[in-house]
Amino acid sequence: MNEIINKNDTEKIKTALLKKRNAIQKYIEIMKEIKDSNGHISKNKNFQKKYKNFYRMYMARSLTEDFFNAYFKYLEDNYENKEIEFEDIIKYISNESKRIEASFSSKLLATINLDKAIWDKNVRSHLEIPNAKSIDDAIKLYDELETKLKDKYLNTELGEEYIRIFDETFKDKEDWNLNNLTKTKKLDLVLWSLGKK
Repeated sequence: MNEIINKNDTEKIKTALLKKRNAIQKYIEIMKEIKDSNGHISKNKNFQKKYKNFYRMYMARSLTEDFFNAYFKYLEDNYENKEIEFEDIIKYISNESKRIEASFSSKLLATINLDKAIWDKNVRSHLEIPNAKSIDDAIKLYDELETKLKDKYLNTELGEEYIRIFDETFKDKEDWNLNNLTKTKKLDLVLWSLGKK
């Protein structure tokens, strides 16, 4: 293993995860709700509010109600399409928003397919992925993000150790049903919890 997880590193990760436990629980509840509804959320304003709050979509003040309606309708229409690609989503979302929406596009993709990574500033920091300057740039960089996540964490002893620490930290949370979380999602949550590198 290229990097060694010592006791201090383990405790640092556990502490970071515990600080984010309320947010992680909200994420799990959101994913359970959309799964239970089989993706039928385009008219569920309560769900949309939770989703927008969790992903801090209100921070993008220029996004309109029409954009959010289009976003959630697109999510609903494609919920069962596990083959959908980041490129498809970002082109649609960016056209609707008139902005480069790599982050919200990746979150929509990762809601449909739990094996997909999220474009998050903390995750990008750990993988040394810069911000995108164009849609084509975002598509290329998202591919790079997924490749680096696999090479550095998903297919390594280091990544397995991060996942073990995640599982150990929340072993008492049986109601969370952590078995529904993919390895990709657990690694996303660990890197996000750790903050910028």
